[in-house]
Amino acid sequence: MPRSTDRFVVLDAMRGLAAMVVVIYHGTSHVFPMGYAAVDLFFVLSGFVLAHRHGEELSSGGNGLAFLLKRVIRLYPLYAVGTLIGLVSAGLMVGRLTGWTWPLYGTAVALAPLFLPVLSNVALGIFPLDGPAWSLFFEAVGNFVFAFTGSRPRLTAAITALSLPLVVLAIKHWEGGGGSTLEEFPGGFARVLFSFFAGVVAYRLWSAGKRLPWNVPWGLLFAAMVVIYAARPHKAAHYDALLVVLVQPLLIWAGAGSRPGKFEPVMTWLGAISYALYVIHVPLHLLLLGLLGDSDGLSYYLGVPVAGGHNPLPFPAVLITLPLAVAAAHVLTFGFDIPVRRWLTKRFAG
Repeated sequence: MPRSTDRFVVLDAMRGLAAMVVVIYHGTSHVFPMGYAAVDLFFVLSGFVLAHRHGEELSSGGNGLAFLLKRVIRLYPLYAVGTLIGLVSAGLMVGRLTGWTWPLYGTAVALAPLFLPVLSNVALGIFPLDGPAWSLFFEAVGNFVFAFTGSRPRLTAAITALSLPLVVLAIKHWEGGGGSTLEEFPGGFARVLFSFFAGVVAYRLWSAGKRLPWNVPWGLLFAAMVVIYAARPHKAAHYDALLVVLVQPLLIWAGAGSRPGKFEPVMTWLGAISYALYVIHVPLHLLLLGLLGDSDGLSYYLGVPVAGGHNPLPFPAVLITLPLAVAAAHVLTFGFDIPVRRWLTKRFAG
């Protein structure tokens, strides 16, 4: 069994690739129509990695509150940066977006530091200042449950089995299972509990030696991810359920045994910047479109009319957002997040 300090480098790279898929999906869903399902891959990855690092400790009576503090330190600094960018990008939307008023903006500003959703039907979602934070909220829910269950085999299997029909129902009623808007909010609980604990189950199988008889080449795993998110299924809900329930947990289970070879430095970097890339890309994208006055681009992303602005960009704004977000993610990860988390850990969780 690997030591808790060991890393699954290919899984890190898969997280980075999934983050890029989500960025592209938010900019133009024509490339990866199923890109929203990559969020469920994040949940599976989280369950797998946290079971590897903390599962046995928590299962044998470890301090759940100490674990949760470590998770706050991991998630909060970059969430705060994304929210600060969102103060500007969401502010530009006031008066241009139906229902998005200064009082509601003020409510979002007040709730954001507490990491609480805004229970409103505004098109910016339940975290108007930083759209992707909806999944971080549900990640926190999964972490909370895990803090007091660990990776106990029977309990983990029970949570996964009980949440399976719930996530299938959520996918049937809402695209992808929901979670990001007030209407779809209940679906997020089923979505995270199933995928997170499916990741825990995958880790238990992997650590028990139940693995493929050969190492799957990382290139094949990357190609599989591109294919499944680029697919245009006739019945999206059925396909989405297949991805969430079976395909993505299997990808993580198989990826754990894959080897990066000479590309390890690149994959390590890709995994390192993945969280920053995910958490800042939406406020950056909206800021870019807002400053350029591209109402068509904003309407495309938000799915509702946006007032004001002028002619749209002659190309998808994601062609600017993606490289900008990758560069910003690199700087924020190595220049801000890592040193800040190191200090916070030493100060509060050492």
